[in-house]
Amino acid sequence: MKKQLALLLVIMLLGSNSCKNLFSKDEAPNNLCVECIQKFMLSKTDEQNIRIEIRADKKHHLLDSLFNYRAKHLGFNGNVLIAQRGVILYDNNFGYEDYGKKLKLTDDSKFQLASISKTFTAVAVLHLIEIGKLALNDSIQEYYPKFPVHGITLKMLLSHRTGLPDYRFAYEDSAALGFKKVNNQDLMRWMENESPPLQFKPGRKFTYCNTNYAVLAAITEKVTGMKFDEYMQQYILNPVGMFNTYFITTEDKKLCEHKTCGYNYNWSSIATDAFDGILGDKGVYSTTHDLLQWYKMLTSDCFLKKESLELAFTPQSFEHAGNKNYGLGFRMYEYAPGKKYIFHNGWWKGYNTVFYTNPQEQYVIIVLGNKFNHSVYALNEIKNILNDGSTDVSLNDEGGE
Repeated sequence: MKKQLALLLVIMLLGSNSCKNLFSKDEAPNNLCVECIQKFMLSKTDEQNIRIEIRADKKHHLLDSLFNYRAKHLGFNGNVLIAQRGVILYDNNFGYEDYGKKLKLTDDSKFQLASISKTFTAVAVLHLIEIGKLALNDSIQEYYPKFPVHGITLKMLLSHRTGLPDYRFAYEDSAALGFKKVNNQDLMRWMENESPPLQFKPGRKFTYCNTNYAVLAAITEKVTGMKFDEYMQQYILNPVGMFNTYFITTEDKKLCEHKTCGYNYNWSSIATDAFDGILGDKGVYSTTHDLLQWYKMLTSDCFLKKESLELAFTPQSFEHAGNKNYGLGFRMYEYAPGKKYIFHNGWWKGYNTVFYTNPQEQYVIIVLGNKFNHSVYALNEIKNILNDGSTDVSLNDEGGE
């Protein structure tokens, strides 16, 4: 009955966007979403007028001074792209793609996004909900009947309200004892065989946990009958026009070209481990320009419906007073009544990443670093520049994931 109601809701809400009828392997709708997004591109005249209005040249100069200082004095190594109202204000690369080979970073350099990957998983799940393959209130047992913890819904997984422990610590011994490459189905088998110790009763509160998104990826595999990376490539990334984005598990050598290496602060490289093969919570490699395409998708209804996007950007945790919150795959920071930043950061094996948006001022900050450097998360100066030099004491930098 629940699935029938969900399907009825999808039919009632189904819009005219051509990308909503994916899911047959025989379909190839890749250009449809791209064409939709391209409709929002500015004309040369409009771009020139907006550049003058937002003082784009001044902002470019200030941003260039800021990032050159960080690269020279603070050890920043990475790529930066900042855009506002459809105009790219700043687009630059600093340092090395591969330090050992002395290969410089380019626009094509691909960075491990770490926890920004969760936004991709959330969009995939919301899309499957739209086409009637999943429902927000589905339990894990509907897809994994042997899963030992009951009362966890997809909505709880998306909003980090499950109480599940982080798999990196709960199953560390299991990884060391026999798996060179661990995947999401391995993780589900572990949890079926050895019930994970809950941190709290499901639904009781918010606690950020990578396991939630690993489980969502496993459910996606179960309902689509495809490997998560292959499904995402075919039905999410390609339709959106992100042709330089891939997963760490991909075997497509062409996609892997210009893959960056992850480094510690002293340029020592960081090796992969058993858990790098678990997807959903991390594992996406992308470029700054592909993330700009992701931003364009998230600010239009070219892929997900507006109702789904609004749900993703709606705070889900209110047990603690404050202006920080989490929606469905996205963090939020309310800096004034009715005004909020929507973002996600990443932190994984030398990679520090930022995907930070302001819907009111219509800007996006994309910073991808592949050498451990906390300055990546220092956004106050950037936001003040984008706000034309004004100082807002409510603006807080957000580090880590």
